[in-house]
Amino acid sequence: MYGLFEVSVLNGLWAMLAGDRFSLNDSRLARVVEIVHESLRMLDISGGILNQLPFIRFFAPKFSGNKYLKQIINELYILLKVILN
Repeated sequence: MYGLFEVSVLNGLWAMLAGDRFSLNDSRLARVVEIVHESLRMLDISGGILNQLPFIRFFAPKFSGNKYLKQIINELYILLKVILN
């Protein structure tokens, strides 16, 4: 589980965007925080290959992590779509 700070910030942003808050024990909130952490880790400026060599995503999408990043972003999109409906 992630820290209370991350959950509180995400919950505050969600309240501004959607007009609703998550329960602190909501598994969906935990998954959204996890997805955000994963995607930021993939794009880490200090070592992320996609930031160092952005063109590599076209030649080696699996090696560069681009394929995995797309899966993570797609999962976030689907999760948010389900939450909003």
